[in-house]
Amino acid sequence: MGVLRRARRAGRRHRARIHRRGTRHSRRNRPHHRHPAPTAHPRVRRRVAGRPRCPAYTGPADHPPEALVRVTVRLFASLREAAGGDRFDETFEGGPVTITMLRARLGESHPALRPYLERVAIAVNEEYRLDHAGELHDGDTVALIPPVAGGALIPPVAGGAPEAAPLFLVTHDALDPVALRAAVITPASGAYLLFEGVVRDHHEGRAVARLEYEAYEEMALRTLEQVGREVLDAYRAREVYTIAIHHRIGMLEVGDTSLLVAVASAHRQDAFEAGLRAIDRVKETVPVWKKEWGPDGSHWQEGVVPKPAG
Repeated sequence: MGVLRRARRAGRRHRARIHRRGTRHSRRNRPHHRHPAPTAHPRVRRRVAGRPRCPAYTGPADHPPEALVRVTVRLFASLREAAGGDRFDETFEGGPVTITMLRARLGESHPALRPYLERVAIAVNEEYRLDHAGELHDGDTVALIPPVAGGALIPPVAGGAPEAAPLFLVTHDALDPVALRAAVITPASGAYLLFEGVVRDHHEGRAVARLEYEAYEEMALRTLEQVGREVLDAYRAREVYTIAIHHRIGMLEVGDTSLLVAVASAHRQDAFEAGLRAIDRVKETVPVWKKEWGPDGSHWQEGVVPKPAG
């Protein structure tokens, strides 16, 4: 029995020494093979935590997401009726987008517009664009301008007071030539010219009962002011002082006044020439259209392809 007890005690002491030796090895980051640690040693964890983290994967760096270019297309007069609406959006994915590309897209997506696309002018954000290779940007508004018939824009004058009449006006109300004269004439004026356009009862051999005028109102005033500056710059040296244009829109009956153009100058000949040029430029550039109503129904009068003021 004594031998057996001594052997057991010796075994316990031996196992204790082995355990202590294994603990020392663990502290040196050398865990004993008979006592593997279930998790990494704290020093190992600190080293791992200190390493720089890999960034999250977001896809190949040389293939960023393609930007979208969304433009709003506006239609007027005959184009609006052909397409069945006055505006819609077109979206392009990536790359530069040009007016030429938009024209091609519209011909595919809106077949009813194809017969008109070659004869329309293009306005981007209310400015005519002659360079159809120019780039469009996200959020642009592109207007397709069919052949025009003349126009202008500013809200009606409250109360119709002659002294408050603006130089440029678009209104559904009857036009007032007296108010226009008060806005244009000056003490230096030796000549005052007033042109008054009225609705007649025929057009190209057809009977006309009334005319309906439609305008791209957001753009018309800006274009009309450009025309005014153009004519005044051309005739300023000949003492043309002021030009004013009032246009009526909506439904007009035969005999109603649709357009007033007034010019004040020092001499009559210059007033006549400046007035004629202003009338022609209004009809060439300002986005206003007219629909003819008669016994056989209605149709849009074909005007001229817009020629931007310069």
